[in-house]
Amino acid sequence: MIVSVMLVLITITLSLQDYVYWMPYCSMVLIFLFIVSFSSGPAGVIAPLPGEILTQSYKSAGYTLACTLNWTSLFLLGMVFPFIVRYLGAFCFLIFLFFCMLCGLYTRFNVPETKNKTALEIAAEFEKMHTKKSPEPDVGVIKICESKL
Repeated sequence: MIVSVMLVLITITLSLQDYVYWMPYCSMVLIFLFIVSFSSGPAGVIAPLPGEILTQSYKSAGYTLACTLNWTSLFLLGMVFPFIVRYLGAFCFLIFLFFCMLCGLYTRFNVPETKNKTALEIAAEFEKMHTKKSPEPDVGVIKICESKL
């Protein structure tokens, strides 16, 4: 939430830099606040997440995949960001806002709470969330069958 607010405020201050002489200082402070809020929030979860949601036999593969995806994404972002700034200007951070909101919604609805739970309890939560439940048998039919026996 705080990260999203910082991105909106950064976009506003960047678009007003040409009109207010002290606005670049606000942009700088907001960028530092964004870095602090991102580091203490989503970025701090990326490293330990595979260890929290995977069982022991899959942890090493999960860490490897998560680290590879993270560094590859950061590399690609570093290569593409100058072009994004060139074409979008002050509105370049709206792309990050979109992905921030998308990831927040995905996490809210698809990742269970892991606090004070074991890896097996978390795996059971995932199983419960992502499997279709079989329909309950009709109790009346069972009673009819039992009475005929």
